[in-house]
Amino acid sequence: MTSEQFQTIKNKIADSKNAISRAEGAIAQLQTQLLQEHGLDSIDAASAHLNKLELDIAADQKKLDHLLHKLEQVTDWGAL
Repeated sequence: MTSEQFQTIKNKIADSKNAISRAEGAIAQLQTQLLQEHGLDSIDAASAHLNKLELDIAADQKKLDHLLHKLEQVTDWGAL
């Protein structure tokens, strides 16, 4: 291995370490934001909260569909 090849490898290792450090910083920032904005302290808690919200949305959509159906039954759309 030449000194040039060694230096290239050394530079790639340094670049990789910097990329890892930036990624870890971004993760920490997102976790802080998650806690501040939503009161969730982990990815698992966020995932569970997201699942709950999806269930709530599905239930609300079902209620909306039911109410829309009832409205259509009592509305004379032809008169509009």
